[in-house]
Amino acid sequence: MWAAGPPPQSAGQVLPPAKRVGALYSDSTDALKAVREDYLYWTGKVTDNSLQLALAIIAANWAAFGSVQKILNNRWSKFSLGLVIITLGLNLFGAWCMGELHQHR
Repeated sequence: MWAAGPPPQSAGQVLPPAKRVGALYSDSTDALKAVREDYLYWTGKVTDNSLQLALAIIAANWAAFGSVQKILNNRWSKFSLGLVIITLGLNLFGAWCMGELHQHR
């Protein structure tokens, strides 16, 4: 008879993995699937929202001024377009960082 604990394992016998109480995922495959789904969700949201905002600002400048020459002659329209370019660059950098973090995870 065994004292406390599981019975000894015979050679070649593989026992199923023990399920931890309160575990978030049942196994590593489920955890990897969740990480992948989160990555696709957040990178998609960042891309969608930043692109929509950029297009809205560009369209507002075009509607207000009507030509590229007029847009480039107004300092506020140049400033808003500069912010759009900076924001898209930061979002691209953020998406790259998120990709790296998810890859390490």
